[in-house]
Amino acid sequence: MEAPVSLEYLRKCTVNGSSNHLLFADLVILTDNKALPVLLNFATTFDSNPLNGIHPACPLHIIPSSFKQGCASSGPRTTKHNPCKLRFLKWCQETLRRTTVFAPEVTHCQSSCVQSLAASLFDCGVVVSTEPCTAGFNGLGIFTLQLSVSDCESLLFGHRLEIPPITVSGVQVIGELPKFAVSTDMVLHFIKFLKSICGGVVEVWGEGITQIALSDRIAIANMVKETSLQCIYFPCDRVCVDYLRVVAPLVHPNRKAILCRPPVDHTVQRAFSRNFIFDLATCQPAVSGPKRSSDRTLLSNFVTEFRESIHRRLSPTSFGVSDKNEDHGKVLSLSLAGCTNFSNALVTLHTALLAKNILDVGKSLPSHLSASFAPGTGLANLYLEEIELEGVFSKLGLTEVRSCCAERTRPVEKITDDVVTCALVSGNGNYDNRKHPNTSATYLLASPIALLFALAGSVNVDLGDVAEDIWPDRERLIQLESQQVLPRVCARVYREFRESCAAFQEALPEHQGRGRRRTIGPFIWDPHSHYIIRPPYLEIPTGWSRDIERARVLMALGDNVTSDQISPSGSMSRNSPAATYLSNCRVSPRNYDSYGSRRGNHHIVVMGVFSKARNTAVAMAGAFACHYPTGRILDLYEAAMVYRQCRTPTVILAGANYCTGVSRDSGARGVRLLGVSAVIAHSFHPPHIRELVFQGVLPIECKEVDCVDPTSEISVSWRGPSSRKGSLSWLGSSGCVSKVDVTLLGDMDLLKAGGLCNWAIKQQQQR
Repeated sequence: MEAPVSLEYLRKCTVNGSSNHLLFADLVILTDNKALPVLLNFATTFDSNPLNGIHPACPLHIIPSSFKQGCASSGPRTTKHNPCKLRFLKWCQETLRRTTVFAPEVTHCQSSCVQSLAASLFDCGVVVSTEPCTAGFNGLGIFTLQLSVSDCESLLFGHRLEIPPITVSGVQVIGELPKFAVSTDMVLHFIKFLKSICGGVVEVWGEGITQIALSDRIAIANMVKETSLQCIYFPCDRVCVDYLRVVAPLVHPNRKAILCRPPVDHTVQRAFSRNFIFDLATCQPAVSGPKRSSDRTLLSNFVTEFRESIHRRLSPTSFGVSDKNEDHGKVLSLSLAGCTNFSNALVTLHTALLAKNILDVGKSLPSHLSASFAPGTGLANLYLEEIELEGVFSKLGLTEVRSCCAERTRPVEKITDDVVTCALVSGNGNYDNRKHPNTSATYLLASPIALLFALAGSVNVDLGDVAEDIWPDRERLIQLESQQVLPRVCARVYREFRESCAAFQEALPEHQGRGRRRTIGPFIWDPHSHYIIRPPYLEIPTGWSRDIERARVLMALGDNVTSDQISPSGSMSRNSPAATYLSNCRVSPRNYDSYGSRRGNHHIVVMGVFSKARNTAVAMAGAFACHYPTGRILDLYEAAMVYRQCRTPTVILAGANYCTGVSRDSGARGVRLLGVSAVIAHSFHPPHIRELVFQGVLPIECKEVDCVDPTSEISVSWRGPSSRKGSLSWLGSSGCVSKVDVTLLGDMDLLKAGGLCNWAIKQQQQR
């Protein structure tokens, strides 16, 4: 199919049936650490031809690695220890077209960053990113797909990316939420429902979607990783358009396109391969506890279940005491906590307006109650400021604490073993550490429900009587969120975001003494830098130009080798080859950082590869190899360099499901840097095939790879210049030559060119 992928196009293909799709992106988003190898490849093209280097084929946004955590801790550390990285990013900003570098000083959590950044992307067709946090764009009507770094690199170099057919399923939302159901209940029930749908894209529609607030849509879209889906898409309906109409002028005063964007009519069913129905009435609120978070009880049955559990035989769900005492169910502690809860604007508004209504009717929390409010995110305060309720929890008697794991603010005296007392927690996890030692039961429940029980002073009450005249109206909450709170907060965050970017650009080291105007010229590589080093990928020969003759096996691996075993991403141990390299470069151990932060140094990449794998040809775990024919055991990197000096080609043998797990491009880059000509495996994890091809390494499928002798010389010959079929031969222990059939996988054009970067250079030379 030659048409670019869009959601409307995918719907048509879903109904009519189609082969693979060609993916084009309107925007690619990468974090600075993941973007470094890609940007370094672009930089190397300017070395040989400064006036005709390769530029990204589509817009590229480089966001800080701290963006997805929403913390500013990496900013000062990066500035202090990594000025060369900052200088390189400035060169990319000035030299590469369609490239934008965002500042690392992000002070708010991912949801606010996603919402504020999305306000500037409303006219994008397809956004492609490696970061799970950007999946939230789908909740605001911006179609976003999650791809690997290698696939994003392919799009940036202008190579057409062929992806398998994507089915589009529809989920029709009907019904109404039960009275005491809150955002947390709805989101969790919705995700549980979506887990039953296997693969593809889900588009949500139906009249009931108007009851799903923007914050809930972003939360649901962000939780796509909990399902087997590629994305969960909410079309831009009236709620979304109203939000964008308010926030767009604040973010982009000169852009009026959003004012003409018509909202999607959710009552009209579109063509889907499958259609599912989700009834909001099934989102019954629940309570977890009293002793295990896995024990859940529907809120409608909770009071009855609690009364019956008092006198039942002692168990994880019962207490085994006399039910004659009227103090059973007394609430001693209340903890409204959790950054996941209160970064959701609707949860914060719901809880705050409930607290305000309690004060308005002249009620207050019991004096014996130990109550705390620990939002764990500064966003909660921003939301409260917009509706002028920033001090409402303090007025109600809750103590605000900064730790999101705080479960109490003052000691609670244990009454007696014969009375079942309760602690209420609204935190989003870590249940065991939140259990109060001086209470019989700890219940995990939504913030507004916890506040109602705390107001009553007991869980042994009818919530309907407690909530009368004070329970906020959900329709009013959604309107307040989409038209007032979120637009203003997101505009404020985006303004701070842009200001920090401007300050970041001013603080960047100058490149060759030039100003901040766009320049054209090669990057000046710093010979003393251990973060940014010119990669040698263009100088390393690849194996497709000729048959592989008399190659040696560098690594022999078993089945189910994971990407983490091939390419680690965490901190490096003191005795690793990478640490030894840095130590020889006089880098102190406390400044080693992680493998991920030093992705711009190809020496670290190649020294980390296969560090957690086990070479079956060597009776040792780790990156070791046996050098043939001497039989010496060497470090993997040392063995690879010895083979290269002798001009001996090398291959890797592997079993089934090679490189499973999270896609990690550094695994393929490390294999290329070792000088490996081919990876011969029983089967591959599909994304890794493309990663190897992009590096010019041959992915060869061999169903009889277990028969191959890893100690022998191996040759691979093809049946023709463009044939994918060939044979693998080696000299067996009996002295006879053995042969098995093999199949070459991947894009032939890229393999013949020697990888993606070489292909892009040749394409530019032909223009």
